[in-house]
This record gives sequence, C-alpha cells and structure tokens, in this order.
Amino acid sequence: QALLSLLRGEPFGRGDSVIVYCTRRRDAERLAALIRTQFQEIPPRNLHPDAETSGKTSGKTSGKGKIPGFFSAAAYHAGLSARERRRVQRDFTNGRIRVLVATAAFGMGLDKSDVRGVVHYDAPRNFESYVQEIGRAGRDGIPARCHLFLEPEGRDLPELRRHVYGDSVDFWAVKKLIQRVFAPCKCRETRGKLRDAATVRSPFPTREKARICRGHERCVPIRETAEALDIREEGIETLLCYLELHPKNLLELLPPSDSRCRVRCSGGSRQLREAARSCPPLAVVLARDPSGTSGSMEFDVVSLSDSMGWESPWVKRSLRQLQRNSQKGGKNGLLVEFWEFSFRFRAYGDLSPEELDSACEFLHGRAFSREKSQLRQLRRCFRTFRSVAFQKFHPEPPEKEERERSCRLKELLREYFQRDPPGSDGSDDDEEEEEGEKNLGTAPPRAEDERIRADVRRLLAAHPEEKFSGRAVARIFHGIGSPRFPAWIYGRDRRFWRRHLPLEFRRLSRLATEEILAWR
Repeated sequence: QALLSLLRGEPFGRGDSVIVYCTRRRDAERLAALIRTQFQEIPPRNLHPDAETSGKTSGKTSGKGKIPGFFSAAAYHAGLSARERRRVQRDFTNGRIRVLVATAAFGMGLDKSDVRGVVHYDAPRNFESYVQEIGRAGRDGIPARCHLFLEPEGRDLPELRRHVYGDSVDFWAVKKLIQRVFAPCKCRETRGKLRDAATVRSPFPTREKARICRGHERCVPIRETAEALDIREEGIETLLCYLELHPKNLLELLPPSDSRCRVRCSGGSRQLREAARSCPPLAVVLARDPSGTSGSMEFDVVSLSDSMGWESPWVKRSLRQLQRNSQKGGKNGLLVEFWEFSFRFRAYGDLSPEELDSACEFLHGRAFSREKSQLRQLRRCFRTFRSVAFQKFHPEPPEKEERERSCRLKELLREYFQRDPPGSDGSDDDEEEEEGEKNLGTAPPRAEDERIRADVRRLLAAHPEEKFSGRAVARIFHGIGSPRFPAWIYGRDRRFWRRHLPLEFRRLSRLATEEILAWR
C-alpha cells in the first residue's frame, strides 16, 4: 500500500518511467500484477513515436484513455526467457511500460535517459549495487527521485543473506575441487630421476627444489562438477579465479570450451581410417583405441592435446577441417560433434601433499573472507540507511527534513567510496557480529535448538537416499537452491523450505552437522 501511495503521489505520479527494484522474482511478479490492477487507465505521457506506430498499435487512444499495447507495469528477472527479457526492456525503453518491477538482473545496457524515479522495495545488499541502480534515474539532466523502503528492525535482512550464503562453500567441497584441478601426473616418473640428482648436487641446499612438472592443460566439466560439489557454476568459476591469484602461480585459466568430441563415419572403419590420414589428432586416437573399427570414436580433446603437447584449439580446428574437407570432396556421412562444456586451465600435477593442503587453506580462506565481507557490507548498509530513514512512511514528507536526510545519505556514501570502510579487516565487526544478530532478531535462543534438531531429523528421514551436509540442510531451511538440492524440487515441501529463514545460517549449519553425524 505504501508503494501504491508513492506511485500515485508527487513526484512519482508525474513520472512516466519508474523502476522498482526488489529482491525476489516472485515479489517482482506479484508487485507488477498489483500495480497493473491499480493503474490500468493511466496512459504514458511521452510514448515513444516508434511505440505508437510499431505492429498493430497506433498513436490514438481507445476506450478510457488507454493506448493499445500499453501496460502500466511489467516484471523483469532472470527467470524470464532471453526473448521475453528483450521484449520487456524494449517496451520500457519505448514508453509502453510505465513502471518496471525488476530484480538486480535489470539495468545493464539500458539506453533510456528519462527514467524519472527509482524505488527500492527491498534494501540493497551493498552500496555499490545501490549507487549503480539509482544512477539509472535522471540521466537526461532533469531532476529525478529515488525512494527506499526499509523494514524496521531489519526484517528484510534474512532475505538478502540468502544471496550471500548461496555462494558459500564447505571445506570438503574445496578439497575435492583441488583434487580435481591438481590431479597427479607422471612427470616425476618420466623426468624426475635426472632432475632429483641435479637438485641434490646443487650448491644451494636451502633453495626450494625446482618444479619438475611444467604444467598440463586440463578441464573440469561444468555441470558434472557443479552437481558433484554442490556449488553453482559461478561459484566454481570464482574459486578458480582465486586459485589463479595464488602466490605460487599454481594455475592459469584458459577460455572455457567443449572438452569432448565424437567423430562418426557412415562408411564404417574404412572411411574412419581414410580420414585419419589427413588428421593427426584422429590418427592418434585411432592408434590408441582400436575400438573405432565401428566407424565412431569418442574422446577427450583436452587430454589428447595435453598428452601430445598440442594446443586444444588447434586440435579442434583440425577436426572441424576434417568435416569441411569431407563436404567439399562430395563425401557424405562424416560428422564431428563437440559437447560437455568445461572450465579449461593449465595446472601443475606434481604438487606435494603439503602444497595441496596449503592450496585448500588458501582457497577456503578466500571464500570465507568474501562471505564475511559481503555480510559486513550488508550490515553496514542497513545501519547507514536506518540512520537517515523516516520512522514512518510519508507520501509527501517535509521538504526541508527530506533534503537534510538526503544530503546526509550522500555524505555517508561519499565517505564510503573515498576511504576504506571502518572494520574492513573484520576486526570490529567480528566482535559485534553475534550481538548484532541478536539485535536484528536472527540469533536463535538456546531453547529453539531442540526444535531445529527435530526438523533436521525429519528432513533426513524424509530423504534417506540423499547425502546431506550441514550447509546443505541450512540452505534448505533458508530457501536457497543448489545444484544437488534445487528449489524446484525441495521448494515444494513447505515443511522444511524457508522454515528457519530468520535464524542465523552458521548456527543452523552447525546443528545440522551434529545431527547428521549422530544419524549416521
């Protein structure tokens, strides 16, 4: 109701283009539907000429002042298809849509300078997002307005924390990823004896031994790895980027690509052997695996390239050229297919157990520091907005007081971006974190522990075939989907999904871990 009053009043009621940002996709759909029912008879004031003449619509109004093809509000979020997102953004740019209710997925590439207002229905997760989103208003130089709704006592913070914990990782998942990335190679067996002898005779006994392995091109399938480790694709890519920043330069990221290849020949083994004469990669595969006598071969392109000292892009070009040459020669029936999109990188394969443990500690430490930093920014955002917020909603607040609060917020934002925020090292926030959680109503009393444990046991009994971790259970209780436990499956069971959203995530994870160990 406050949002509807804001859109009807001044100055938002005069504006023809308003963006309303919210956190959840469901909220975007519901708010857009609600606004459409309340503003059906309000046509846009400056409908773009292209919108008036495109398709079957015209610039003439019909009915009670409505323009054909005009919608007062629409939703935009990542759950829509790419075609639908393009249509909504085009209609908003052309003036067909007056109020666009969107998640953070909207805004990049927006070519519209006359946005007159930006409303945050939910609090943003950090200052960077807030400044970026309000910066989309008033780009034409005409004054624009921004408004933020802030839940008293921070009741909207648990919803924002879901996005932080959705990308968090367990130590065991980091360890499994390290084992996949730095799989042992045979360089020490083939070249190690001479290198070890030279190192023993070195006049610098305290110097670290030179690495025998020169690095191998490797890959990890994106979908299979995400499901095995229960980490989103973006999270795996972030972890690999952190590994690339390791001080010992253990890894070099390469562009992702399809890692497996299938070659099919309708002419059988004879046509396959004939094609291998002009394609060295295919010849090597055929020599290693005689099973290709049936006229079909499947192999790992990256492994083949690394074993022969080739570059995988060259191997793929050779295989594609094989199919093009076959088509030019008038021969049919030779097909080359690539699949299994994978992250590609160059990594060492002779890491010692100590180096592997060090890499795990480094990677998990970076991921945990990022999580703490995002939570710290969220708390800082809430405290800043609360310090300048009106205690109650006023459709038309006193102009002088509004200007003073607005100037104060601008000054706080300027201070944040001009210097490091206090507690950026986490020293002061770590001490106040538990107390802050209690003040925001998210720390569960000890009396609630048994209720949480009972819910964990019921979840384990309902899914005996699943291998839950403590973090996975906490995600379900917070309504966070993951590759192994997707929302479209576990979100149907309201006994557990989002059941303990107001409670602190780490405590849920710890209690769930204890119950899982006792259950086993």
